[in-house]
Amino acid sequence: MDAAILGEAGFDILGLANNHIADCGPAGVLDTIAACKAAGIETIGAGANNMLASTPAIFKKNGWHIGIMAVAEREFN
Repeated sequence: MDAAILGEAGFDILGLANNHIADCGPAGVLDTIAACKAAGIETIGAGANNMLASTPAIFKKNGWHIGIMAVAEREFN
């Protein structure tokens, strides 16, 4: 699926934490993040290292601070 479709559908953020995120290796993870970024979609739950992968997204909306995290079991990755 082209990430641009998700951007056009109105998605602002995408949780990538799942047991298949690294099926195409580290390059696949980074390619996925880059495709989402190019489509204007922030990603959480995956990254170039553990620190980036575990960084929450924090938004301010109507005076509220909202934090979102995406986590998954480290089954094979």
